[in-house]
Amino acid sequence: MTYQEQTNSPLNTLRLQHRLHREHFNINTHTAHWGEEKAGAFYTDHLKPQETTLHIDQGAEEEILFATHLKKAVKGFGTPENHVKIYQAFWPLRDDIEPYTHPILTYADLVATSDPRNIETSRLIYDEHIVQSCQQD
Repeated sequence: MTYQEQTNSPLNTLRLQHRLHREHFNINTHTAHWGEEKAGAFYTDHLKPQETTLHIDQGAEEEILFATHLKKAVKGFGTPENHVKIYQAFWPLRDDIEPYTHPILTYADLVATSDPRNIETSRLIYDEHIVQSCQQD
């Protein structure tokens, strides 16, 4: 498997039993961070997430499945809004910060989708978070 395949393919695509579980799942207490569209919405208040992505600590998949009542997605069952892509985090996750991926990773994830609404949100993240952070350093 190439590096690109390893970094671009989720560990699992899971489905929610009910949409409610995703909205009320408090990820602060778990070893996971929201990514992509949900993180983009957090940083900009500009995007209404249609897809959900979690980056989880190595070995935390069972804990996340239990806490969220997620089940493996079955092709043709449910809608994309009810699916959650789960990736293994490549950085140490911390419980003492916001449960969202860093703005740079969020930016990269959004650009990689090629979705025009995500591209627009990624530009806002770049201008409001990445450029400002670089200017402070």
